Amino acid sequence: MDRFKPYSAVVLCNLIKNMELNGQCGLVVPQGCSITPDVPGCLKVRLEYGREVAVKPQNLHLLHMQQQQQQHVQTPAAMQMQYASQEQVLQQVLAQMQAEAAAQRAPPHVLSRTLGMPSAMV
Repeated sequence: MDRFKPYSAVVLCNLIKNMELNGQCGLVVPQGCSITPDVPGCLKVRLEYGREVAVKPQNLHLLHMQQQQQQHVQTPAAMQMQYASQEQVLQQVLAQMQAEAAAQRAPPHVLSRTLGMPSAMV
């Protein structure tokens, strides 16, 4: 446990119980700074997306500076796809919000035409 200093960059590996966490990167949390109770024989690791997990030292590998940089390097095409998908989601949310706002402001006879119902039902 001494080889994993606080704030060391690590990658989780060989996990059996939570296999989906294998390959996840994070930082070793200094003792006493954890948001969850200590687990005997384990180190606390805060994963890149904020989740904190207790991991046995044999299930951790230190990431060296070069490996850390490689983990975070994305090709321009991958970055563009990520931003494009985020943009699409935001556009969909905006369109839905605008439609809901317009529906709240519209008089009942406009809503009935939009919804395809008689105005008495709106």
